[in-house]
Amino acid sequence: MRGGAPGSGLVGRRAEFAQLVRSIDEPGGVGAVIGEPGIGKTALVHRLLAEAGEGRGHLGGALATVSQISYLALRRAVAAGLPSGAWVREPAHVAAAVAAHVADGVLAVEDLQWADPGTLAVLELLAGRVRLVLSVRSGDTGSEPALALVRRMDATEVLLRPLETADALTLLDSRAPGTPPNAAAALLHRAAGNPMLLVELAAGEERVASVVLGLLARLRPLPQLARQSMTLLALAGGELPIELVAGVTELQASELVEVGDGRVVARHALLLDAIVERIDPARRRGLRAALAAVLGPSGGPTPTAGDDRLRELRAAVAVLSTGAEAGDDAAGASALDAATGAGAGGLTARELDVVALVGEGLTDRAIANRLGLSVRTVETHLASARRKLGAGNRRQAALLAGADR
Repeated sequence: MRGGAPGSGLVGRRAEFAQLVRSIDEPGGVGAVIGEPGIGKTALVHRLLAEAGEGRGHLGGALATVSQISYLALRRAVAAGLPSGAWVREPAHVAAAVAAHVADGVLAVEDLQWADPGTLAVLELLAGRVRLVLSVRSGDTGSEPALALVRRMDATEVLLRPLETADALTLLDSRAPGTPPNAAAALLHRAAGNPMLLVELAAGEERVASVVLGLLARLRPLPQLARQSMTLLALAGGELPIELVAGVTELQASELVEVGDGRVVARHALLLDAIVERIDPARRRGLRAALAAVLGPSGGPTPTAGDDRLRELRAAVAVLSTGAEAGDDAAGASALDAATGAGAGGLTARELDVVALVGEGLTDRAIANRLGLSVRTVETHLASARRKLGAGNRRQAALLAGADR
């Protein structure tokens, strides 16, 4: 590495950068930067290569969209120095050619979780022969094989955690100087210590949509139970007792939640908002009523809640997450009815739907059209809701059910 102050200019990552530099002090050393998307892996890798000196760094990376191309990540790093015929050889031959080309420089491969098997085989053969710097996105479908390789290579693992508040504020000031204190606090909360999210959010609301899509994409590789648990966390405002959350291990590995003192806390308020917004408002209220029936005043399970009520709640969430909102209305209503039988005033899901729309000022016929029901059925649901709530009229029923807006 060149002289000077290593890592100067990196916000909140000086210690991690120093650890990465030490990992390749000796020829054959291997360092691996690991963390969630946007946490700053690329910034560290690029800074290390810049400080390695001109011509000594070789940067490549895998791509999710073309992961089937053999040796792609290595080709992107050293293709100019190797003949095209080198890439049709076996991993041992490719490793020898790459090692000779890199020599005493540094080979960096980003997004190891998307690398093809040939690249992974060559990198394992290169360990101990050239200086290697790798980056691995946590929580991706290919993360576990990539991390297993990192450990077989006896790499130094540099784990990137969310930025501390002071460092996040420094980064925000560098990108959006003069942000009012209240607005800055809101941005820091929404970004949850993720530098990329903070920068995108600071750029303006028009960039928020892309940030939300990126967060939602992190849910896709997770098992179904873990995705359902994120929906429950969103409905609960971001925190639940650990015994109510399935798939905690997977959620932690994806860095979507933190666990402590027997509770699971979601990290990204933006993700929670996006999940909740994708649930029909009436069903959202019904699910929250069902969740309130499971939770006690202290935020823990009530002694009378029982496993059956929790199973019903999860079943309702499962129906919503597998297409009920897209058209299987009967299945969604049935599952939600079971979950919300002891909800607000004992109303069923369909009764909650009806009184919610009453609260929006809709007539019985308009409600019937909205819900795909007959006017007579709407009248029946409304009469039942009024009876359960002790309401004297439609408007009072909506108010008592908390549906009035």
